[in-house]
Amino acid sequence: MLFRRTDPDLHALDTLLSRESAALDAGDTRALAAMTSEKETLLDRLDARAEELLASAETDPQMRDRLETTRTQMTRNGRRLAHVAETVRGMANTLKRISGRHGLGGLYGADGSLGSAHAPKGLLDREV
Repeated sequence: MLFRRTDPDLHALDTLLSRESAALDAGDTRALAAMTSEKETLLDRLDARAEELLASAETDPQMRDRLETTRTQMTRNGRRLAHVAETVRGMANTLKRISGRHGLGGLYGADGSLGSAHAPKGLLDREV
């Protein structure tokens, strides 16, 4: 592949984005987390060379197409990652609500002693 020879950082980012997309397809959040550092390093290196890359894209149609393809993949993966983060936050909120319901809302202290004379009102979570 010509692109690999001309810019190893862009090739590495392209490969990482493909792996990231596959991990998103598989729902593999551990793999996604493991890629974060590598992705940040590559993006930092490419960001430092942004002017050079953009100048190259002005005169080289292949580079222009490659940068556009990479941008599109990053945008698509970014939307998917945001959706995963939103889903995980929702799950965490649901688990917190369920935990509060099953914990009797402070009726008993950590040592098992009665915390208050009455159960707090409104603890019944009919949604779960």
